[in-house]
Amino acid sequence: MPIPAGLQRINDFSGGMITELSESLTPDNVLRLIQNFDSDVLGSLRVRKGVTAIGNQVQDDKNCLGLFNFRDSGTGANNRQIAVFNNSGDTNAVTYYNNSGTWAEISGGNSFAASKKFRFTTFLDYVFMVNSGFTEAKSWNGDTSTSWGTTNLSTLHCRNQREPRSPVLLLHPKQRVDHMGYDE
Repeated sequence: MPIPAGLQRINDFSGGMITELSESLTPDNVLRLIQNFDSDVLGSLRVRKGVTAIGNQVQDDKNCLGLFNFRDSGTGANNRQIAVFNNSGDTNAVTYYNNSGTWAEISGGNSFAASKKFRFTTFLDYVFMVNSGFTEAKSWNGDTSTSWGTTNLSTLHCRNQREPRSPVLLLHPKQRVDHMGYDE
């Protein structure tokens, strides 16, 4: 049953959100669209706390290709927020880290294939990165004096292929990092 416009007090949201159902069939404890609310507790909604800008603007009018919060297990000295954007000419993707509110390029991370999604994972105090534009995964320990490299990695090969293919997904089950979903 549709709810009339205006301020309404609804005490039961246990049905959650259902968007693909006729309005006449929607139960009373269901909302058709929930935006800017947290539903951490079953059956209740709380206004989302909002968003905060993380540092200055990285690149003007560019889509974010990847965002990751790297945490090392030591003192936290190498904890880094990492972002990936195309450069101003859209010729390469560039990796950045948040340096106290200013985004700085990560050494060795300014010539990746443009406009490709980047995926990350943390394992053994390294952040591992893949995208479908390069043939081997990259790793970095978060130390700003070091570069993206291949520490703890080996070049990946598809079965029955002589040349390596591009991994596009990272998993780390059973105490190892697996590369999956090769781009053809």
